Amino acid sequence: MALGVVDLPGSSSSGPPKPARLLATGCAFLASWAAAEHPRSAATGTLVNFRHVFYAFSFPLDLVRNPFAKAYAVYAMTDEAYAVNASLPERERSAPRLLAMRIACETYWVGGGLVGVALGAALPAPIKGLEFALCALFTVLTLDAFRSRSEIPSVLLAGASATAALVLTPGVALLTAMLLFVALLLARHTLTAGRPAEEAADA
Repeated sequence: MALGVVDLPGSSSSGPPKPARLLATGCAFLASWAAAEHPRSAATGTLVNFRHVFYAFSFPLDLVRNPFAKAYAVYAMTDEAYAVNASLPERERSAPRLLAMRIACETYWVGGGLVGVALGAALPAPIKGLEFALCALFTVLTLDAFRSRSEIPSVLLAGASATAALVLTPGVALLTAMLLFVALLLARHTLTAGRPAEEAADA
């Protein structure tokens, strides 16, 4: 139940695990301040979720007129909702479709978490290896990125960032890798801005 409770106010893939652990131990008050449990955890969570800021630049929130509906549309902005909307032709976008998309995403996010908790509690013992499912997901996404020639440099930069972070700062490897990756992406964008797409793909 802890995961489902945390999913409602904060439907972000990088947010629920730590508060859920606190709620599971009865520390409801501490759970509300989970981001401040450790400065490193807060910094990492902020950096991971900062991507949502950029979604607003290209998301057609102007289609949603009702202020309450618009507030919900902003709250329910997730990677999945953004990705589905980005693939829609502009002529097919509408306020009802945007809101229905968000409601569907949040329903399967929260509902999926609750179903997972129920199934996990019903299992007689932990299933070894099941925790690799999330790693497998990101592995598949990485392989998909390799299929796009224009994204190969970004994948290589990510690998270089992770390697450097593990060697230089093993205690804070995740935070260091993310900071390095952001810096390298900004440098790449600066170098390739204004260049033809074919040349930029080779950079």
